[in-house]
Amino acid sequence: MAKRSMSTVPCKSQTQTEQRTVSRTPKWKELHVSRLLLGPLRALVPRCKTFLILVAQADVLHEFIPVPDKDTTMPDLQMITVTPELTPTIERARSGYGQQSEDYLCRGHRGYAVLKGDALVGLAWLYINARPTTIRLKRCFPIPPHTSLLHADWVHPEHRGKGIQKLLLYQRARYLQENCAGSPHGIAYVNRKNKASLLNFCNSGFEVIGELQTLSIWRFCLSWRKRARSH
Repeated sequence: MAKRSMSTVPCKSQTQTEQRTVSRTPKWKELHVSRLLLGPLRALVPRCKTFLILVAQADVLHEFIPVPDKDTTMPDLQMITVTPELTPTIERARSGYGQQSEDYLCRGHRGYAVLKGDALVGLAWLYINARPTTIRLKRCFPIPPHTSLLHADWVHPEHRGKGIQKLLLYQRARYLQENCAGSPHGIAYVNRKNKASLLNFCNSGFEVIGELQTLSIWRFCLSWRKRARSH
């Protein structure tokens, strides 16, 4: 009598059970590792940046900065003072900067925005340290006593090279002239790699007097001054 083959053929129910087992892989395992780790790890990676320290005397801020010819070069743009109501517009243009703008306003900074219609195309800030002691912006950038800090200049990539930053520089210098008796000196910290912004400041009467090296890890920041080099 012939023996029957003992090879087993998986039944239909067994195959379906295996398929269900495979499809039940926990969803947390399907997430890419970067989603779980990249964000926190990125904040722990030390970031080093070099900023040029630029200074302008009060009379330079008032007299040297030329008046931009806005009517001929930018007739469709509008300059306004930043208010809390403008933060949603800022957030749409630059993710995360809406909250930063609210923080600046709460700390007494004065902001200027350039709008084209309802869209933000330029933004810059001014802070006057009227205290007798030096304070620090973001724990890194020292602001000496009786000094105005021109900072956080930004122009939309599609509108760069049109004189918008010069317009923002002029507006802040004009505010100091009209509202601050014995107007303080101006100081700015410009990233060494930002050649366009550096050129605009230097063409507006600012002089490079040194370098500031920063090292930031998560919420902690260290900074120290370096000797100026050729640019």
